[in-house]
Amino acid sequence: MSQSKPEERLALELSCAICLQLFRDPVALPCGHNYCLGCIQNAASAEDPKSLRRCPECREEYGSPEALPKNFKLSSIVDGFLVFKSIANVQKYHFSNSCQRNVTITYVKSNRSTPVLTTYSYVVVKHINAVYIWQANLCDLEGCLHQLQEAQKCTGEVLSQSSEFLFIQNYLNVEARIRQAANVTIPALPSQESSNAKQLRSILRTDTFRAEMSLLLEYLHGMMNPLDLTFNAATAHPSLLLSSDLKTVKQCAGFKSSAAGDQSERFSTATQVMCTQGFSTGVHMWAVEVGPGCMWSVGLCYKSIPRKGDHSRLGHNTSSWRLQWKSKKLAACYDLANVAVGEGLVMPPKKVEVTLDYEGGTFGFHSSGQGGRRQHLHTFSAVFKDTVYPAFGIHSTSEESWITLLSGA
Repeated sequence: MSQSKPEERLALELSCAICLQLFRDPVALPCGHNYCLGCIQNAASAEDPKSLRRCPECREEYGSPEALPKNFKLSSIVDGFLVFKSIANVQKYHFSNSCQRNVTITYVKSNRSTPVLTTYSYVVVKHINAVYIWQANLCDLEGCLHQLQEAQKCTGEVLSQSSEFLFIQNYLNVEARIRQAANVTIPALPSQESSNAKQLRSILRTDTFRAEMSLLLEYLHGMMNPLDLTFNAATAHPSLLLSSDLKTVKQCAGFKSSAAGDQSERFSTATQVMCTQGFSTGVHMWAVEVGPGCMWSVGLCYKSIPRKGDHSRLGHNTSSWRLQWKSKKLAACYDLANVAVGEGLVMPPKKVEVTLDYEGGTFGFHSSGQGGRRQHLHTFSAVFKDTVYPAFGIHSTSEESWITLLSGA
């Protein structure tokens, strides 16, 4: 069945291949596949205890299920998705004009903090129970009213009988219903809707709320689908060597490109390169892997960034932003203003994830470790005025001085 809605496609991507449900306590296998901890334990217990444990999908070997690392990143994304679904259900079911019965509200405690959820999920989780009880009592009251109206109608029909025989016969037929209606308990109902409920209704009806929820969905989808970027060879400094698939860049001592033709886009002072792809709207995420001996810069720039001179370096102008690892220090820089970041970071990040929210004006960096454990490094705030391009620099010439763009597949 085709998944036509973005929510359905995202739910499918966040589902375990064994139980086909959203991940619960996901763990990562060495091959890169993820499963619910309970599902992979059950799958392992069903196999021959003497045989090697293998991934249910690719059949690559792995150790004990209990030793598999938890995928904290994936768990956080699922939490965020559940919060989104909860808020969407509240908007769809609990604030319609008609009363809805037997609707379950799912409360989610997210272990991930996203700017999108900060305002609205707190208000929903704090006040929705009171609003739901108020509406449930209103439904019960309407039921009691209907029951009493039916009893009144039956009583009137009995009393209208002129025949004593028909009066007694009809009375015996409706006596039980009339007694039941007379003894009904009227539920308590607040005289007016609480101010909290009114506040929540007001928030959920705003265009801002709908825009925020759309942004959250786009953000979650972007996190699960990193962009497939490529380096722009026309911008690469002559000392940088690019792989044939334009996914890896390396600086080699003594290497100098012999490329001919237009050199106007090429960096001639700083050993830098831009990507071919640029962004002028939306939320995007990409990831890079860096060599263990590499000193590097990962950043963003406008196409108008200078190509020669010291002011062409990423972060040395108003046209670019960068995060740099150099001399065993991590620093963020914009317009020559350096800020030390990554306090307590002993080893350089091996994988860096970058998230751009163009309209939101943020450009953030996270390091990604084993099991998807993420550490926030730095976030720039800016008002983007033109198309921006991912950009990178290499400041060392050892064999391990390389940067690879990770595929979104």
